[in-house]
Amino acid sequence: MREYADFLATKLKESSRKPLDTLAAFVVAWSCVDSTKPLSLSLRRMLGLGYIGSMEEAFSKALALISSDPGFKEKAIEALYIAVDRDWVRKDLLEVAWKNAGKELLQAINELSNFRRSYSINIFKNEIESAISAQQEKTFEALQEQMIERKAMEVSPTPQAPEVEKPPLPSKEKPEEVEAKLVKDELTENIKALSRELSGIKIFLDKLNETLNSLRSDLSELLKNTSSLVFLAKMSDTLEYGLSELKKSIEGIRQELSSLTKTLIKEIKEIATPLPPPMPVEGKKPEKAPEAPQVGTIIEEKIETPPPPSPPPISIETPESEEGVLEVEKALRALDKALEAPEAPEEKVENYLFAAIGNLNKLENILRDHAIAGKERRWRISIRIDSIRYVGDIQGLYPGISEDVLKELMEKSISIIVLPVKNIASLAKVLEKVQTILVSLKVIIIDSENPIKELEKVTSYPIIYRKIDSADDVRKAIVEALRKIS
Repeated sequence: MREYADFLATKLKESSRKPLDTLAAFVVAWSCVDSTKPLSLSLRRMLGLGYIGSMEEAFSKALALISSDPGFKEKAIEALYIAVDRDWVRKDLLEVAWKNAGKELLQAINELSNFRRSYSINIFKNEIESAISAQQEKTFEALQEQMIERKAMEVSPTPQAPEVEKPPLPSKEKPEEVEAKLVKDELTENIKALSRELSGIKIFLDKLNETLNSLRSDLSELLKNTSSLVFLAKMSDTLEYGLSELKKSIEGIRQELSSLTKTLIKEIKEIATPLPPPMPVEGKKPEKAPEAPQVGTIIEEKIETPPPPSPPPISIETPESEEGVLEVEKALRALDKALEAPEAPEEKVENYLFAAIGNLNKLENILRDHAIAGKERRWRISIRIDSIRYVGDIQGLYPGISEDVLKELMEKSISIIVLPVKNIASLAKVLEKVQTILVSLKVIIIDSENPIKELEKVTSYPIIYRKIDSADDVRKAIVEALRKIS
């Protein structure tokens, strides 16, 4: 951005438009011509613009959109606010103040502070004022040097005219005294200028000290609630382990049932199949068992009875009893198939990322069983609705977070989970800054049953209020957030 400082200084001094519009158009144009910084890509996505390449063309287009479209103007001012929040952007823009456009730049930043106040904007205003003062001091020193040179020329001896006797005059100051007086006056002026400069520096240092004390207090309170503790997460996935054991049990039951079914069918066949009657022996007559004679009866002569008719031949066709056995076998096989574990249908998985700020110790205790191994302050909640499994990763924001994780949150996080702390004011400042860097942010979840005005003032995103005391409460909050953005 520094390479376009001359371009911005020229536009601020020449443009008849408001300095804020010119500065916002410059930041928008820079995002369209830069391809090396993550910030430019984020701003282009937020503004809905593409890569252009030419600074003059991009600036003209941005200025025209700001003038004609109020909605785009709001987005451009928001982009300027996001950019000024970064130290390197403020350093690059400060070059404009050293190119005689400091007053216009200060006016633009003052107008920006009317839309939204922040610590970064106040710091930038002080830096611009210091640069303007230093620039004026340089100009004053240059003028002072010119005046000293002019006085020296006036004091320098002129060509002497021929001596003419004159009447004695009152005594005049000697050249040495005149030179000493000039040096004294010059030193006096320098001391006065230095005193004024020191006074300005003292005022600036007093303001800076107040700001640092306030920031130190906010950070101290916030660090109490977001201390970075490294813990070992549980690595066992109880759900998958339980499903694996259940599948093994079902397989064992299926094998036992199959073996039992075969044995049962075999026994039923043996019981249900009728045995053929005994065949009579040819040439023999069946003998009738002798009856014991009763008293008073006469034993009659034995009368030969004809042999009983031979049994009918055994039919080769399947008897009805065997058909019943086949039906039983068929039913048991159907039951065996029904008991087999069905293959799980292929499920659809959707992944979402959530940022968390505030009392992370509370969230850590609630989601201890859902921690992701090897990742600090990161938890995973899995929710299945119908045929879709939603996987929500929750990443806590803590001091010393890596740049890669922060970049991932900037690009992918759809929500901020806010867990209030005692100092709501410091938490509101953190929320105000964090929401400006999350380009995919759509909704904010606050751990509270009642609205919190201090947090509502710093955000325009939809807010979900839900008391979070358990992992189940976190699941319900995530489901509500997904429904709100769908």
